[in-house]
Amino acid sequence: MKQSYTLQFARLRAASEAEFMERDSYGIEFWFLGLLKLSELRAKDTFRLPEAELEKADADIEILREMFKSRKIDTEYLRARLRHALNHGAESNPNNVDVYLSRAMEKARERGDDVILAGDLLQVLLAEPTDTLRRFLEE
Repeated sequence: MKQSYTLQFARLRAASEAEFMERDSYGIEFWFLGLLKLSELRAKDTFRLPEAELEKADADIEILREMFKSRKIDTEYLRARLRHALNHGAESNPNNVDVYLSRAMEKARERGDDVILAGDLLQVLLAEPTDTLRRFLEE
């Protein structure tokens, strides 16, 4: 299962958030924090990649922005609230990461690709949020 540069960013951001919160393991909610942050960035300011790869990354980031915008999600506000909740014990099951990544891989295959984009994972998370994410998405 290959991951795009954008999805790798979300994974690394998830690990960084978990480390900051002194958690040994983390669930997909931490990846969601990474997706929220990624949607606020531009590829050229974030990645050192060839121009063609930067364009792909920007296209994926734009998909994230559009998905959040269509749901009227203020990414900065939601990121702060979710981070606070996770830092204060909100549930995040590390066993759910593989399940969500498998579903995202199905989305990639539907697109005719073998690389999971950040947008694939976000699409799955918005369609089937964890209980913790649902609480924030329904506000």
